[in-house]
Amino acid sequence: MAQATKDIGTMIKGVQQESRKVIELMTAGVARAESGSADAENSGKALSAIREQVGNVRSQVNQIAVAAAQQTATTHEISGEILLISSVVSEGAAIAQESSAAAQQLNQLSEELFTVMRQFRLGSEEPDDGVTLF
Repeated sequence: MAQATKDIGTMIKGVQQESRKVIELMTAGVARAESGSADAENSGKALSAIREQVGNVRSQVNQIAVAAAQQTATTHEISGEILLISSVVSEGAAIAQESSAAAQQLNQLSEELFTVMRQFRLGSEEPDDGVTLF
């Protein structure tokens, strides 16, 4: 019986040692699980922050697109106004040329009329070069 008791004592020690190893392994597993859970939580927070930043960038891109469209519309409007101004300036230049030609023609007609009038004197048939009618 002493041998059987000794064998039982050895078996109990073996079971206790194996139990300690299992407890150590379980404790290490729990620590790894907690660490993995914390890592997963941090990853979730990082993904949320990334999603928020992507939303901000998307909003900024939309604002830039709207501003670019407005600038394009303004550029087209300015271009149209420049064409209108150019047309008005061209018309003004044409009118100025016509006015200049008409003034020259009027001046020529005035000179011709003056010459004809100088030939007619009241009561005389000869032109008097010293008399001015104006």
